[in-house]
Amino acid sequence: MDGQKGIMELNIPVKTEAIDSLNKHLMSCLTREKLYQCPHCDHKTVQKAHLKSHIMARHTGEKPYQCHLCEYKAVQLSTLKSHIRARHTSEKPYQCHHCKYKTAFLINLKLHIKARHLNEKPHQCPHCEYRTLRLGNLKPHIMARHSAEKPYQCPHCKLKTTALGHLKVHIMARHTGEKPHQCPHCDYKSVRLGELKRHIMVHHTGEKPHQCSHCKYKAAKLSGLKSHIMARHSDEKPHQCSYCEYKTTFLSTLKSHIKARHTGEKLHQCPHCKHKTVHVNHLISHIRACHSVENTHHCPHCEYKTPILSSLKSHIMNHHTGEKPYECPHCEHKSVQLSSLKSHIISRHSVGKPFQCQHCDYKTAVPGNLKSHIVAHHTDKKPHQCTYCEYKSAQIDQLKAHIMAHHSGAKPHECPHCEYKTVHSGDLKLHIKAHFSVEKPHQCPHCEYKTARLNSLKSHIMARHTDDKPHQCPHCEYKVARHGSLKSHIMRRHSVEKPFQCQHCDYKANVPSNLKSHIMAHHTDKKPHQCPSCEYETAFPGDLRSHIMRRHSVEKPYQCQHCEYKTAVPNYLKSHITAHHTNKKPQKCPHCNYKTAVVSYLKSHIKAQHTENFYQCPHCEYKTTKLGTLKSHIMARHSDKKPHQCLQCEYKTVYLSNLKTHIRVHHTDKKPHQCPHCEYKTAVPRYLKSHIMAHHTNKKPHNCPHCNYKTAVIGYLKTHIRAQHTEEKSYQCSHCEYKTTKRSTLKSHIMARHSYEKPHRCLQCEYKTAFPSNLKSHIRSHHTDKKTYQCYLCSYKSVQLRTLKSHIMACHISNK
Repeated sequence: MDGQKGIMELNIPVKTEAIDSLNKHLMSCLTREKLYQCPHCDHKTVQKAHLKSHIMARHTGEKPYQCHLCEYKAVQLSTLKSHIRARHTSEKPYQCHHCKYKTAFLINLKLHIKARHLNEKPHQCPHCEYRTLRLGNLKPHIMARHSAEKPYQCPHCKLKTTALGHLKVHIMARHTGEKPHQCPHCDYKSVRLGELKRHIMVHHTGEKPHQCSHCKYKAAKLSGLKSHIMARHSDEKPHQCSYCEYKTTFLSTLKSHIKARHTGEKLHQCPHCKHKTVHVNHLISHIRACHSVENTHHCPHCEYKTPILSSLKSHIMNHHTGEKPYECPHCEHKSVQLSSLKSHIISRHSVGKPFQCQHCDYKTAVPGNLKSHIVAHHTDKKPHQCTYCEYKSAQIDQLKAHIMAHHSGAKPHECPHCEYKTVHSGDLKLHIKAHFSVEKPHQCPHCEYKTARLNSLKSHIMARHTDDKPHQCPHCEYKVARHGSLKSHIMRRHSVEKPFQCQHCDYKANVPSNLKSHIMAHHTDKKPHQCPSCEYETAFPGDLRSHIMRRHSVEKPYQCQHCEYKTAVPNYLKSHITAHHTNKKPQKCPHCNYKTAVVSYLKSHIKAQHTENFYQCPHCEYKTTKLGTLKSHIMARHSDKKPHQCLQCEYKTVYLSNLKTHIRVHHTDKKPHQCPHCEYKTAVPRYLKSHIMAHHTNKKPHNCPHCNYKTAVIGYLKTHIRAQHTEEKSYQCSHCEYKTTKRSTLKSHIMARHSYEKPHRCLQCEYKTAFPSNLKSHIRSHHTDKKTYQCYLCSYKSVQLRTLKSHIMACHISNK
């Protein structure tokens, strides 16, 4: 000890390496200089302990600290403690004094307060406006957004990433299939712990702690809430496409947009078929839907099964609960899915149609519709083939509908008001609107037409109020406003192929609707469509509409602009104009020179003249090409059925047209059809034609093949042949041996010879007769001054034609 008090000199041996290390450590902490570098990579750190942890975590894989409750291992003891506290204890001692947030770690509480309540983000990107709470988040941001550096590459594929954690997750998800995090409530496994937490909150606890301040929306993740607010309650779309004007809220959506629309990059391919997609989730859904037999999700209300959980949710909301959470801000439309609402807004309330076909003038507001249009109309691609027949389709939905309609018979959507069933739910909605709802929201701006379908309104406007018929037949001059009508026209007129065959007979059809109609008409007794005003029943709704408009509707809105013709059916008006006011006969027979203006006449001509498919009467040798004509023949010739009766007299007939003619001739005074050469008038237009040909022209186009007899009326020729050249007199009197070729003549014979019944009585005197022709002659001779038949050699006039003929024979021919 020296002279100074309190000062003592100690000689203690000290290791210089420790002093140097301590000095180095103090200097690095003060200057933040990174003096310790990894011998395996470029990583540098301030502390030597950090370097050891880095080497163990990145290069050696050594994790000396293992959890005694699970298989978890850690490099550092503090990390293991944090793991035990977070995973195996429910202890969360640190609670936020601003909200209900609790955590097991103080650092997490500090970060929570800064992020949620102080909005403090001290670390800003030098290249953009990005800010973050943690410095560790800033580095990956710069590497991902502002540099091409991606140091971590997958050893199995070409993927590169800026974070090692992302690479690990990628390898586990894509190449090894390892999913270390398992749900304690079900069989669900996950690669990421965050996904497991979300799964438990969504499926088992229902916990959604993050609620939107603008609406009732709740989310299990804060990021989901942020995305919801940006998408629903703000116009902020920070991510814009560099190739087009597309903007989106999410960067991942932008990436998908660029891959799908501009680069065509589809990294994920199905191992079972050629299907490729941008998203791996879409690939998983595709495999489950198309190549998996397992339907793991069962509907609790019905037998519906699906491999996709979201499809089950949509099914339950659509068919069992009726819940439609997404409502249109412009109209009363509601939807189960947000994507359906977007499509509705774009198609119904948006004027613009930004997606245009590069091959034609087609435009649409939905990009998916453009794809379907191109595949269906401009390519020969039909990748989806039916496993039961040769049917191919451009869309998988069409194939599914085809299988359900033609092979499985499944029609899950049934009308609650009638027996109607259908494959598509949209068809059921339209059926209910059309048949059981008064509501027809779509009205034509040019007339009073209303409809439940917007497409029907468009077709109506194009067909009735514009000359726009964009779809033209490549084989003839036929044009139409609807593409579906063009397809039907080509299959009916220009295609020999008839792929749809009846399973009960040899009938084949080129349109499935014709096959259905054939089966209902010929092989079943089903006539589900009944007239509400009479007993008329039919198998076809179109026939019922025509029946109601013809029989029970006084209104005939369609009038000919050339004459007084009116009709309730627009097609009848077209046929009338073509047949009576134009010289056009566009319907040509492919076998001969026959032409006609009406397509039904052409069909009848081909069946009668060029086919051998006849319907034979089971009672006689009568044959016809139409089943309806055969039925009428049997009723008229071999049965006493006469369903059409006159309401003013006892007249009955098999044919409705005969009843109409009877009413016009016998019970009305209207004779609108007048001869242009004389004063002859009639109520029936064909009577006028026969009159003109018989009395004012020398045309007698109908020649008897057995003699020189000619006539202007084909009915007279048939009667002549039966009476003069055949021994067939099928109608025999039951009282005597009298036979005749006409049923009406037999009736007159019975009334005149055996019953002495005289039903035809003159209203002006007591004259009675059995024959209506005698009554007409009586009225003209005794009660009118009209003498319509005049001699062309003198001024003699007569009431009856036979009297005029007798006059000519007696006065002018016998005198010569």
